[in-house]
Amino acid sequence: MIPQHCREVSVKRVSFPLTENAITKKTLGKLVYTVTNYVILNNGRDWAVARINKVEGRELFLGIKKVEIISLPANTAYVEDASLDVLNPSAMAKIVEEIGKETVIVKGKFEHISFVHKETSTPLIIFDVIPPKPPKLVKLAESALGTGRIRKPIKIVPRLVDLNKLARARKTRYVMFPCHTPTLKCGKNTLYLDQAPDLSKLGLNNITLIGCELSLRTFTTLYREQPTLIDICPKKIVAQQGVGEKCISRCCAIDKGYEREGNVTYVSWGATVGDVEEAILNLLNLNLE
Repeated sequence: MIPQHCREVSVKRVSFPLTENAITKKTLGKLVYTVTNYVILNNGRDWAVARINKVEGRELFLGIKKVEIISLPANTAYVEDASLDVLNPSAMAKIVEEIGKETVIVKGKFEHISFVHKETSTPLIIFDVIPPKPPKLVKLAESALGTGRIRKPIKIVPRLVDLNKLARARKTRYVMFPCHTPTLKCGKNTLYLDQAPDLSKLGLNNITLIGCELSLRTFTTLYREQPTLIDICPKKIVAQQGVGEKCISRCCAIDKGYEREGNVTYVSWGATVGDVEEAILNLLNLNLE
C-alpha cells in the first residue's frame, strides 16, 4: 500500500498512547480535509498509520466515521531522507526492504510525508554493458521510474557485461571496440572501429573485435577481411542466457522507440528516458491500466 499522493495523508502529533483502541476512540468524529484518506499519528518516538472513511458531503472538512488501523508502533518505522521522492513507488518500496518493517513513514524530498505498507517490487532485469559505469540503461531506467507515470513498484536488477574483462581475457595484442569509450581500461592496446584506424602494420591475427554483427559488417567493409569476433549482441546473449523476469536491453538495430519480443523489450543504443519509460509501461502492461 502506497498512497497515490502525499496530499491524501494527514500527520497528527498526539499525546495519547498509540494503541488500536486509543487511536479509534480519539480519531472517530474528528474533522479532516476532504481529500484526506490516511492519518499518520506520532507520539514521541512512536508512529502509527490508519486509513479513514469520512461522512458524505461537499464541505472542505468532513467528519471521520470509520477507522482502519494499518500499523502500530511495533511494526512502524520513521525515516527522513531529503533525496527520496515519496511519490516514487519504486523508491518507497525499496525503503521497506532496507528497513525491514511492515510500514515505513518517510519524510522525503520537499519535506513531503507519506508511507509505504507491505509493498513488494516487481523485478525488472536491465541488460547492459560496462563501461560506462554506472551503465547508461540502468540510469535511464532509474530516471524513468521517477517520472510519476509508472505507479507500480519496480526493482531494477542489473545484468551487466564487463567489456574490460572480455578484453583482458583475449590473447591477441589488440582489441577493437565499435566506438571510443574513455573509461575502457583493459590493459590492452585498444582500437576503435568508428575511428577507422590503419591496421596494415598490425596484422589481422593480432586483433580481436568486440562488438556485434553490425560491427563485423563495418569492419569487413573497411578492411576487406574478417577478424576474430566476440559477439556481444544483447539479443543473442539474452536468448542464450534466458530471462525469467521482464527484461530491457539496448539494440543498435533499433533507430528510435522500442521493440518488444516476449518478456524482453529493446530500446535503441541512444535511448532517452522517455523511450525507456514507454518500454517499461509496455513491458509490464501498465499502459493498459
